[in-house]
Amino acid sequence: MLDAGIGRSGAVGAAESFLFEAGPAVEFGVRWIEERLNAPA
Repeated sequence: MLDAGIGRSGAVGAAESFLFEAGPAVEFGVRWIEERLNAPA
């Protein structure tokens, strides 16, 4: 998702972390599933 320009990354303590707004993350996920997992009827 970061490659698509959605979200940000940074450090929280010693851990690499990622932050995403819920709406764009859901839209991205639905689109990804539809494009890759929907079988033709």
